[in-house]
Amino acid sequence: MRLRVTYHLACSSRLAAARAQDIAFEQTVELAEDAVSPDVAARVAGRVESVESLGRSIRRLCAVTCHSS
Repeated sequence: MRLRVTYHLACSSRLAAARAQDIAFEQTVELAEDAVSPDVAARVAGRVESVESLGRSIRRLCAVTCHSS
């Protein structure tokens, strides 16, 4: 199953990519990144597809997660 989620972030371009990755990880794994092995994270964690500007200080984040049924 593939799930695509879109978030709007109020932050600078400099912070957007890091925040996007943090959100994608937290929303799919639901644990702190250091509590999950790299192997599990590679199979389960969502990935950021894109981060784009919507105007001054607003960014759109598109994250995708895939799960085997």
